[in-house]
Amino acid sequence: MNNYLIGFVFFAVLSTTVHAQDAWKEYIYKENQMAFSMPAAPVESTQFVDTAVGKITIHQYMLDKGGYVLTVGMNVYPDKVLQTPSDKRLAGARDGVANNMKVKVTSEKKITLDGNPGIEFQYESDKYFGTWRIYLVGTAMYQIASINSVGTPRFPDTDRFLNSFRLVKP
Repeated sequence: MNNYLIGFVFFAVLSTTVHAQDAWKEYIYKENQMAFSMPAAPVESTQFVDTAVGKITIHQYMLDKGGYVLTVGMNVYPDKVLQTPSDKRLAGARDGVANNMKVKVTSEKKITLDGNPGIEFQYESDKYFGTWRIYLVGTAMYQIASINSVGTPRFPDTDRFLNSFRLVKP
């Protein structure tokens, strides 16, 4: 009887673990031409920011789980930003993240998404560490990040989250 009970408890724990992993859902935002997956529904927010190139609207989708935050951001710049090479815009965005979060970029690499230029970088500080991706699609900028608190392990599904991001048609 005890072996049966132990087996049942093991199966129940295993089923709960598998179910938690399957709780991931894809969230599609056609108006922002993007989709991504998260283990729970993100909180949506919109900010209006004055920049050197004009006022922009930032759409942000965030999941805060205490020791880590998953976030996706999207904004569209005026057409005149296309006069600046994509490498410079990506470097400016990376530096903006580093300065605003007070983090040090520890590594970076060029990436692409459907032929669009991007950058991925690792960062750290005395408070945070994680991975950040930025893509440029015409005048749109997409940012996808996993932010972890120092003293907690890296979010185990960071790659799953980052790799789930995709562009969609409106």
